[in-house]
Amino acid sequence: MEQCMERPKQKQKKKKREKIAVGDESVSSSVEKNDSLVEEPAEVKQEIKDGNSVEEITIHEDETVITKNAEPLEEDKQPCKEAETPKEQTSNDDTSMKAENNVIKEIAENEQPESLTFDKIIMKNKQIMKTVEQISQFYDEYNLKQGLKTEPPLIKCTNEIRFKPEKIRPYTEAQLLSLYSNSEMETLQQFLFGFVEFELKGAHIKQHLLYDLLEQYLQNKNKITANNLEMEQTRQEYFEIQNQLWSLHSSVVKEQGECQDGNIVQATHTYNKATFHRSSFQAMNTVLNKIRQLSNEFHVLYSYSASINKLQIELFIQNLCNNCVNATNISKNSPVTLNLSDNPQDVQVHLQELKICISVLFQFQRRLIRDVDFIKETRGWLQDLVAILLRVANYQDHLFLLSHILRCPPGIGTWASAFVQTPLPPNENDSPFSSFEINHIMTILALLLLPIEKRDQFLEELMQLKDNPMETPWVMVDSDGEEDEESSGLSLRENDLVSLFNQLPIDDVFRMLLKVQRKDGQDYLDGSQITEHHILRLLAFSTMILRILQNGLQTYAQNRYNQFAKRLCRMVRHIVQYATDLWDYFKNTQCINDTAMLERIQVEYDAFFLRAIYCLYNSKKMGAWQFLAVVPYNLISRRCLWKIFYFLHDPDSSVKTILDPTDRTDYSEKLWDMNVRNQFEEKLNSLEDSESYYLLNTFANMALLRKSDDMDFIEAATQDLLQIGFISEATQENCYKNARILLTHITSRYSSLFSYILRIVEMNIDKIGSLSLYLYEELPISIWKPDDSDIMIITKLLKSSPINHNGSKLARMIISRLNWDLAGESLFIPYTYHCKIALLVAEIVQEEPAYSQWAWQTLFRLRLHYTDKGLTDFGKIFEPERYDVLRRGERNL
Repeated sequence: MEQCMERPKQKQKKKKREKIAVGDESVSSSVEKNDSLVEEPAEVKQEIKDGNSVEEITIHEDETVITKNAEPLEEDKQPCKEAETPKEQTSNDDTSMKAENNVIKEIAENEQPESLTFDKIIMKNKQIMKTVEQISQFYDEYNLKQGLKTEPPLIKCTNEIRFKPEKIRPYTEAQLLSLYSNSEMETLQQFLFGFVEFELKGAHIKQHLLYDLLEQYLQNKNKITANNLEMEQTRQEYFEIQNQLWSLHSSVVKEQGECQDGNIVQATHTYNKATFHRSSFQAMNTVLNKIRQLSNEFHVLYSYSASINKLQIELFIQNLCNNCVNATNISKNSPVTLNLSDNPQDVQVHLQELKICISVLFQFQRRLIRDVDFIKETRGWLQDLVAILLRVANYQDHLFLLSHILRCPPGIGTWASAFVQTPLPPNENDSPFSSFEINHIMTILALLLLPIEKRDQFLEELMQLKDNPMETPWVMVDSDGEEDEESSGLSLRENDLVSLFNQLPIDDVFRMLLKVQRKDGQDYLDGSQITEHHILRLLAFSTMILRILQNGLQTYAQNRYNQFAKRLCRMVRHIVQYATDLWDYFKNTQCINDTAMLERIQVEYDAFFLRAIYCLYNSKKMGAWQFLAVVPYNLISRRCLWKIFYFLHDPDSSVKTILDPTDRTDYSEKLWDMNVRNQFEEKLNSLEDSESYYLLNTFANMALLRKSDDMDFIEAATQDLLQIGFISEATQENCYKNARILLTHITSRYSSLFSYILRIVEMNIDKIGSLSLYLYEELPISIWKPDDSDIMIITKLLKSSPINHNGSKLARMIISRLNWDLAGESLFIPYTYHCKIALLVAEIVQEEPAYSQWAWQTLFRLRLHYTDKGLTDFGKIFEPERYDVLRRGERNL
């Protein structure tokens, strides 16, 4: 209430508010008038010239819009059919339309919106304000003639804004750009084209001194590697020859003699005999000489040369770093920058040399180099150079680094993700939508999610491995066992993308956009800065992010990027939640008499919501449908709600048409068309189990998030789940379990749905069969208070069905599970229904004695004593001292 009283007094004086849209700033307002006033006189349209700028004031049916360089909507050009327009007024309208076209041409020639700011526009449009006051006076006079009230009522914003949406169409993309535009992102494609063309030519790289030094260093490192390999092979050869230098064989000496006693004695002696092979000795001598030459001559030479090359490289890089530091006056503790202005010419020379050296080092990261030490050293030098560049960088330098990183082999997340730095200093005064830091972060995000242009040409040397089957003996397959589209192993890994994505301070960006201050680890919303214009600009900003994320979902639509795609979908869900929370907060806390502005915001919110739903729906194979169920459906209009509900049933071929924000078709009556139902059942059966569950869960959550005012939609969603899970034979088998769970959640919140479900089940009891018992086993019937119509249906099921029929079993289950107990001091179900059920039980037992056991169990639960209905007249008690006994129904036998 305090916020209502603190609204600026000048808004109370004006009966109209203006909407000024110049460049990317706009303030909007509307003229309140009666619905019977559907066509304004031609004199209302005026042109106001101020210097070289021309503003056109156009009074529409619902609002006054002061637009600059914007085409009038088609609906505003056409008079309402219900209006009785005088001929003079029609002719004046034609004249004003011609003048309007001339104004638009003049605006296109003279407009320079970049030089204007929002505050300057306000100051320059005092004359416009005077004109608006004249318009207000005209309407007051006109309303007095018509017998209408001229004072607009003060409206408390609520969640239920009822309006005629056909009068307001959502902004086009060009109009959204007037609310938020990102000039850096508009030049992104031009930058990428220049970067790719310049880097692929490579003339400035291969002719650079650092490239020659690195090439020599790499050659010497390769020679050392080859020399070590040859030395190891020679050592193995030496060991083989060493085993052949001597050969051992056994010799045996036998002797025989006669002893003095005449016996013949024999003796045998076995010994080893070594044979020296001189040819092997000569071969060993040759091998040892070779080893000496490899170790003492070549290894020393190559190592010395490599050390000299390394020192030359380090000296070159050190001199370059010193020159840049001295020219820019930075220190090792200087923060990362995002400069808007160009550096002086003498500094530019050093920075250009720095960027060329960075390109040279990135070039060696894309080559097939097996020397781990060389790779480690070059990445260390690259880190030193990047650290200096980041401290003097402008937005193109940041884009330059990310463009190089994205065109490196997989594994960049472990060494290059830290090169992506996006400074975002706190700025509490200026509008976050004009923050060049936020614009830069969004551009970096767009670059990360765009297809990487000509990446294969940058990795041409590594791509040759793809054509060599000896180098790639493994075949990559997806989760279904199918061969992966890209099996060379050169695509960026999912962890690489996640590491780069995590470098962006998205949470801080939305804190600034939502005017959230963080104190002591807690977030606090500054509601004083939330205005209608701020919400419109947030929706325009969020629409731009949705477009970026949708491009990312299309770029990384392969199975190997499933988790990254889910991360993007989660971000879509968060963006929708942020916009919803802010819109809900504004409606519940602000007092405003501008109904046209509220209607405009609602229309733009619906259009934004449809774009988000399409983004998630179009990425179903990436696991995005699980986020369809958790987006907030509570604030969208009924028309938008029905549209989303219908398109989730309709074939995918018509999705874009249905989700077009300008489509005004009412889909609430088309849902139960037989063709739609049959196509939806085919679609549902073709989905995977997880996808069908997410889809049904979406239907349930759409109902759960709506209020009781939308009971027609809630009942439609309930009937849809019943149809899918229990009535339709095509989907019954696969969906009955999920449908029961979801119906349980819905009925737990809306107990009145029990009656609706009972009527549908009773009409389709033969189709549902025993699944009706399965359904009612789970439903929370204990919270249901049946009415007379429900008792009639239960009675019909019990009387008209044999004892073994599902209808009879269902009726008995419902009666048994109803809450016949007390709720406080009174019965939960009225006493009269206890009596009706008792009479029904007695009657059915009389007709069929087989019900006796169930009947006694039921009667024991019913509260049939006279005092159970709530006795208040104590004068009718003959023995008041025995009231407690009477209340309990006890007898003194």
